[in-house]
Amino acid sequence: MKNCNLKSNQELAQWYDLEIQQMDGNILELKLARPALRALVNEGIYTLEKLKTKTQVEIANLHGMGPSAIQKLVVFLKK
Repeated sequence: MKNCNLKSNQELAQWYDLEIQQMDGNILELKLARPALRALVNEGIYTLEKLKTKTQVEIANLHGMGPSAIQKLVVFLKK
């Protein structure tokens, strides 16, 4: 992980942390991994309403979205 930009660029990591804090509480309650949360931020998805506009395929194609996160989001969206 020595070459990981998020590890070496503290400013970027802090920016992501601040952005993630602005997300809808319902999304945060899913306890998604950091890469999945960063993927949502990169796509501009901060709210449940915005998340609902995406298909399962679109969510799955986001860089950083792993199988566990996809499963949690799909189950969440079916509620």
